[in-house]
Formats: sequence, C-alpha cells, structure tokens
Amino acid sequence: MLFSILRVLAPISILLLSSPLEAQNRNPNHRLLVAKENAVKQTSIGMDAAESYEARTNNAALLYGSENKVFESIKINRQLRLQFNIQLNSASFEYLSWIVMAGLVDFSIESLVVDGFKTQLPHFIERDFFVYSAAMEYYEETGFSAAGDIDYANHPQFSFARDQMLPLAKMLNLWRTNRPAFFEHLVLRRKKLDGGVLSIEAYLQRTDLSKKQREAALMLEQMFNQTF
Repeated sequence: MLFSILRVLAPISILLLSSPLEAQNRNPNHRLLVAKENAVKQTSIGMDAAESYEARTNNAALLYGSENKVFESIKINRQLRLQFNIQLNSASFEYLSWIVMAGLVDFSIESLVVDGFKTQLPHFIERDFFVYSAAMEYYEETGFSAAGDIDYANHPQFSFARDQMLPLAKMLNLWRTNRPAFFEHLVLRRKKLDGGVLSIEAYLQRTDLSKKQREAALMLEQMFNQTF
C-alpha cells in the first residue's frame, strides 16, 4: 500500500519541484538543468546516467544548440559536450526529461568511443535501441503519464517530435508490450532520418577498420547484446 502511494506521489513531487526553478530563470538552457536535476536524477537509472555525464565533463551544463538532431555530443574547447535541439524547449517537462535521459545515455556511449578509444564510429541501430530502452526504463520509473499534451508528438502547432518519429506514448506502449515492434519502430525512424540502417555486425565485416575502431565496435557489441 505504501509503495503504491509513493508511486503516485513521486511524479507529483517532481513536477512541483520543477515549477519554481523554471519560473526563476528565463535562460532556456535552464530547463535542461531542471529536467536533469528534478526528474532524471530522482530515479535510480537516471542518477547513474547523470552522474556519469557530470564526472566525464566536470559537471558541464547541458545546452541547446543542435540544429538538425534531437541531441548530439560535440567538442567544445576540446571537451565533449551534450547539446539538444532548441525545438525541445516547447515540449512538456515530462517529455523533455525523457529526451534528456536519452541524451545522457547517448553521451556516455559517445564518450566511451571518442575519449576512451580515441576514435570515431558511425551510428549503429543497436545504439538507438540501447539509448531509448534506457530512456523508457527511466520514464517507467518516474510514474509520469505519457498521455495527451504531455506527449510532444501531440502538439497541435509544433511538429518536431512527429518529424523525428519520437511519439512518447506509442513508444512507451511498444516497449512495454512488444520489444521487437519497438526495435522496428527505431529501424524505420533511422531509415527516415539517415536513409539507411547500419548494424554493428555489418560494420565489423569491413576489412578497412583500424584496430581502435574494431576494438570500440566490439566493446559496443558486447554492451548492446546485454540489452537485446
């Protein structure tokens, strides 16, 4: 009974915590901080992702700045930083926190490759599955609703979430009920965004990879296989 009550109170408490902080600061980047501190870090899986980012970047701020992607990790003053698309600033607090969680997980992967192996890798479809599975697990832990206006894909004016094929309610339902269909949605999304899909298995069949590229790809394959 107590556990059930706490599950009901948790999302309410998170939303109440977010309101004053947002009201006090008109800097749009501040919404990203609020989402990280007052939503993502209030969950166990989110705390791990946020602390990993903070440790790797010396607690660098999350920023808006990505022009064509939902989020991306780029070098700023020779340091890898995480940036989000400014169009997300119109999303609900719940939806934004979901994307922030996904971005933090994706940053950890990029950091492992770029800073750990000192190399670059293309985008693998398994990476999408790993990132958004973690984001779904986070959202499930929050107890947030994904219905109605909370889902940015339902916004009557802004089409960014629809264009990016990131409907929260649909993806959450697929993740809960049909993981193969959830994966297929991500495949279709990647085909729309990039024109094709690359798997780690196909990449490793190439004969022109450097030693670091192959080692990094094998490490990711082992990590991603745990999710599949």
